[in-house]
Amino acid sequence: MVDRADFGRTAFNSNALFRSGSSIETLSIRDLLKWSLTEAHDKLCLPPIQRSLVWSNAQIINFWDSLLRGYPPGMMMVHRSTKADDHAWSLFDGQQRLATLLLGLGQGDWGQSRKLWVDLGLDPSLASGLKYQLRISSAGQPFGYSAATPNEKIGLGERKSAWSAWEETGLDRKAAFERVQGEQIIGARRAIPFSAICKEFWENPDLTFREMALGELTDEELRRQNNLVAAIAKVFDSKIIITLVDEEIFSDPSEYIRLFGRVGQGGTRLSNDELTYSIIKHRYPGIREPLEKIGKGEAGRLVDDVNLVLGALRVSKTLAPPEGKNDWEISSRPTPAFVLEMKDWVETEKYFLSLILPAAKLCEPNTNMRSVLEKALISLRQAIVFRLDNVDGFPPILLGRLPNQLVDVLVLFTLKSDSHQSWRSDEKNTLIAFSLYWLIFVNNEDRAALLTFQCAFLSEWAFSPGNVQRLVSEFEKKGAARPVLRADEIQNLRDGLESQPGARVSLRAWADRFKESDHHDTRKPGEAVRVLSTNPERIRRALMWLQREYLTKDEFANYDPTSDRDEDLPIDLDHLVPHARFGGDWRNTAKQIDDQTVNANNFRDNRYTVGNSLGNYRWLSVSDNRSRQDGELDEGELSTTRSFVSNLTEWNGIIRKNGETARWNAADVATFQRLIDTRTLDLYENLLKAIEPVLPKFDPTTEDRAPD
Repeated sequence: MVDRADFGRTAFNSNALFRSGSSIETLSIRDLLKWSLTEAHDKLCLPPIQRSLVWSNAQIINFWDSLLRGYPPGMMMVHRSTKADDHAWSLFDGQQRLATLLLGLGQGDWGQSRKLWVDLGLDPSLASGLKYQLRISSAGQPFGYSAATPNEKIGLGERKSAWSAWEETGLDRKAAFERVQGEQIIGARRAIPFSAICKEFWENPDLTFREMALGELTDEELRRQNNLVAAIAKVFDSKIIITLVDEEIFSDPSEYIRLFGRVGQGGTRLSNDELTYSIIKHRYPGIREPLEKIGKGEAGRLVDDVNLVLGALRVSKTLAPPEGKNDWEISSRPTPAFVLEMKDWVETEKYFLSLILPAAKLCEPNTNMRSVLEKALISLRQAIVFRLDNVDGFPPILLGRLPNQLVDVLVLFTLKSDSHQSWRSDEKNTLIAFSLYWLIFVNNEDRAALLTFQCAFLSEWAFSPGNVQRLVSEFEKKGAARPVLRADEIQNLRDGLESQPGARVSLRAWADRFKESDHHDTRKPGEAVRVLSTNPERIRRALMWLQREYLTKDEFANYDPTSDRDEDLPIDLDHLVPHARFGGDWRNTAKQIDDQTVNANNFRDNRYTVGNSLGNYRWLSVSDNRSRQDGELDEGELSTTRSFVSNLTEWNGIIRKNGETARWNAADVATFQRLIDTRTLDLYENLLKAIEPVLPKFDPTTEDRAPD
């Protein structure tokens, strides 16, 4: 069978294309693949601007299914360069389809991270709409994705069993993707690498199915093989339309970008950030390898490559600003227009490349030296990650949820303070407090990032507690963050929890919760608590930090969303008072509450606002959550999970009333609200203590911040 290295020696003569003056040609898929795989100068390459590979598993499988049914593969656009130092040909439109075709041979970028299989032992389900049972596996899911819904992972129990069987072989987990055999694909009967068949045809175009050597097959499997082999042979011979894009369009960068944005071949359009990143990759192709190294190394993947590069360029134009630009142009997110002009800003370009490229990159291409950016990210990670000697840090599970704007700012702080080697202990505390403050209180992340970069642009600005406090003050003044409810204002809220209006007990609506501190016209700190208590993402962030000790236990040690592993979140967001106690079909309300003492309409309208708020949630391992179901809370489990629950008897008292044994009365509904809101304030106070180092001094009676 053809060796991987042999593909590069494939010959294809592109000189014969478009010789008649026509801008349209037809090629067989075999010739298209030859053109892409050849090592010759005239090979078909990716264009200067192109997005990353984005097709899902289902899109890959559906495209191959269409080809195997004999459907036409569509049209692709190419460009021929007249510059001597460029590759002769570049693919302008059709990257996802070409990558999918190459995957069939086990080649291309996807060939490093995905595998296509065909199960000759099964006919696909009618619901799948497939002609052959095609399957996909990946580096993160080496035992395959669901056969019926290939974008979904297989059940956790089956995957755990597959991993257990793999570990019994003594082989490394990292080797699974390359070494998993067809019989180890979950749910498959006779799975064969799709590339095994395609490579046979690649080596011998005249091969017939009778000459294929796929092992001993049953009669039914042989029938499927024969049909599949005949279909693949037709795929390689099928024709694809190739259209030549005029050179004049490519000679004008603005026209080139405009055309790329308007091409409507059914593909996925680039965002402005992706377009900017594509131009950067074209201008500076040497950045690709260092970026890949960062993502797979100790620094991890705090953000994707697009946001990492744009963040690095943003930092570069702030710390080495181009002349003649306004401060907002310098501090803002990079745009395609800026990148096209960057060759004129020598110092900015130099600083940017010095961040991403290791110092010895030019003279030693294979060096293992770390770039300044990689060192900064490692230093940053070490400064904010939770450890026994850094107990206020973030668990790895929370690092994967950092907004890209915050990562931009943290990299800026790291480089501005010259901390790309390591952070001092006092600086770490400020850095963690600021990051936590951002995750909880910043409501306009773009504006907060812009304000931060504008401050850091000033040469005299340095990272310090005082400067960070002034920055936080600016966030509140400019509407980038909500005012923080201070410790001496919380008691007003606690006092308000005891009152219940109306003859029949009512739950508080969203606007009425925690409003006792909203006594100023311009400053309403209770809103920060209201938003925190009901915003799903802020709830997740807050609890991940509050339960950081629990979330770094051994049972979660293998989960790190900043790695390149494709793993399931090993925890669930669990209701303390189960959803079944306050939710469910409203038509069964008579089974839930005593509507003689409880305002039924109010309970119906506001039960989710209270029940789905911060004070009723905690993170719990998936297995423990399944075991608990809708049962009572266990004191030992609460301690282990660091759930911050007091008054356990009261919690279990309302949990125990499940509608079958007893309904909630007025006292129960009042307890439901009070317990959840009280715990919300308890959790808030823990967060407040942690962010205290970055909060400006404040007198709530005057709304003035005292000078540092």
